[in-house]
Amino acid sequence: MDINNIKFTDKVREILSISNENSKQRKNQFVDNPHVILAILNTNCFGKKLLDYFKIEHQDLVDFSESLINELPVIQNPNNKIEITTSLLKVIQKSDETAKSMNDTYVASDLLVFYILSDQSFKSFVNRHNISLTNF
Repeated sequence: MDINNIKFTDKVREILSISNENSKQRKNQFVDNPHVILAILNTNCFGKKLLDYFKIEHQDLVDFSESLINELPVIQNPNNKIEITTSLLKVIQKSDETAKSMNDTYVASDLLVFYILSDQSFKSFVNRHNISLTNF
């Protein structure tokens, strides 16, 4: 699946752009889920409201995301091409499938948050904070 064919809301495009810039500044090889979470926390969007609904302390999530980012590969000369990890691709694909099943044309940030928190890399965070994703 080519993500260029997925329709994103303007906010999600902004979030992905911020995530890409964050990845470049850190010289990470790829944009990954924690980059997206950090961008969502700094954007007024539905995804941030969903995090507030789960009563997640933003700083806890920032610290956790930063720890994941610190484990990512670093390169000396990042290019201008946006490259994403397989896990972020899966999040985007699932978000697109869910949006379509709900008869939504666009992928919104709340879907990204839901599927990022559902990702294995965030499992310990979700468990530690007793976040129930089954009732969403």
